[in-house]
Amino acid sequence: MHAETDILIKSTYDEPAYRAMAKATWKLFQKHRMEVMAYPALFSIAAIIVILLIFNWNTSPLPVRIGGIAFAILQFAVIPLGAMRAQRKTCRKAIRDAKRKGEYPAQVEFLFQGDRIRAKVGDTTATARYKEITHLAALPQWRFLYFSQGAYIIPVSAFSSPEELDRFDGFITQKCGMPFVVLEGNVPKG
Repeated sequence: MHAETDILIKSTYDEPAYRAMAKATWKLFQKHRMEVMAYPALFSIAAIIVILLIFNWNTSPLPVRIGGIAFAILQFAVIPLGAMRAQRKTCRKAIRDAKRKGEYPAQVEFLFQGDRIRAKVGDTTATARYKEITHLAALPQWRFLYFSQGAYIIPVSAFSSPEELDRFDGFITQKCGMPFVVLEGNVPKG
């Protein structure tokens, strides 16, 4: 380890970490998919029902009007409720998978070196090159490094000072050649 260039971070993959990852994953990937695929269909159906109700208001029986209005309103309520449900499901699945492997809560040690990242969980060490990172994401208390099939979860609390966090943010954005996608809060200074 080169103290001047390498960065060592210790993290715990527990429920708050998995909840944060589920939230970030939703905002980064699934929300967009829903906006492109499901939401237009839901809005279209609601709009058609509202238009039919408007033009047939006087000829529609009261139960049909109430049902149509309720259905249209529910279409708009389904979106935020579906997001919360999807995040909880993602979190539960990640925790269940970690428990099944006997790695919950996992103590993870990351060593960010010049050309790679070493992640150690128990006796297992995995190595990844920076070019394998597909997305960098930031929530106010978390940083995420996404790969094709997973993510490294790094709590901001793992850094001893804001300056150390800024150093890490700058280091990782330079190594990966991409900025953080800020999902909430302020842009990382790095």
